[in-house]
Amino acid sequence: MTQIQETDATVYGISGDDRQSHREFQREYQFGFPLLADTDLEVSKQYSSIHESGQRSSRTTFVVDKAGYIRSVNRQVNIPEHGSEVLEAIRETTQYQIEVGQIAPNFVAYDEHQNSYQLSGFKNEKNVVLLFSPLEMMLGGATQGYSPWGEISQINDSETQVFVILHPDDKSKQRLVIPDNFTFPLLVDSGQNLGLLFGAANQKSHPLHNRLAICIDKGGKITQIENEKLASN
Repeated sequence: MTQIQETDATVYGISGDDRQSHREFQREYQFGFPLLADTDLEVSKQYSSIHESGQRSSRTTFVVDKAGYIRSVNRQVNIPEHGSEVLEAIRETTQYQIEVGQIAPNFVAYDEHQNSYQLSGFKNEKNVVLLFSPLEMMLGGATQGYSPWGEISQINDSETQVFVILHPDDKSKQRLVIPDNFTFPLLVDSGQNLGLLFGAANQKSHPLHNRLAICIDKGGKITQIENEKLASN
């Protein structure tokens, strides 16, 4: 557990047993992490699977990164080696760095029409530009004389896929004005998963993304990071 905690990870155990059963189990085995009671098996139905007996969940371990993305699923748990397996999964799947020269972490995101996009789907096919922008810059198409749409539309490269990423609420979605000739997908980051993943948001309580552009080459490597203005390869 010490090595897992050193990775800045938090561990939870979840089972269909009740809280009293968990308290007794904790007293006997002195686990170093909380046990959560899923007595109605609702969490188990979503994340794991129900054992053929119908009375408990199947043993499965998920590794979820700080942005809320599931990075590893282990359905073949080897109990004697499981601590080492979890530590290895954390190190291999969540210890990425958003820096030039590093491989960009994969993600799946949805646009305003519920079309899905996966970063790995563009590998060896296109460069990718991720443009995070504070929502007030996009409302009405301009704020304080600045219009982002013209700047973005200048990127007209068949070798490059641009994504504009916003963190809107229901009211701001209604106020968002997008030009008719705008052809890039607008990814809706309501949960700030992408913002947290790439450093455009510091915490989920922050209402807006910082203005940030990240350029990724066809091999999936980050080639440029711009905090103030959009720049393409």
